[in-house]
Amino acid sequence: MAAKATASLGKRVLIKGASSGLGLEFVELLAAQKVNLMLTARRQEPMEKLASVFAGRDIHIEPIDLAVLGTGLGVT
Repeated sequence: MAAKATASLGKRVLIKGASSGLGLEFVELLAAQKVNLMLTARRQEPMEKLASVFAGRDIHIEPIDLAVLGTGLGVT
């Protein structure tokens, strides 16, 4: 896994459901490896806490519900 994460440096990894469960585990794993992240979840507050924990990393948060048709179209 470390080789794949290292290869993604300079790119942004989208993690949906980043505020809990497996999404949160992936955030912690990849942020520790300094991978640039875009986090999506319905609740903004938990993602803001994550971004503050990993201050200095390139982490973008987008509070959206991807279950709603068309909401993910504006994510860049």
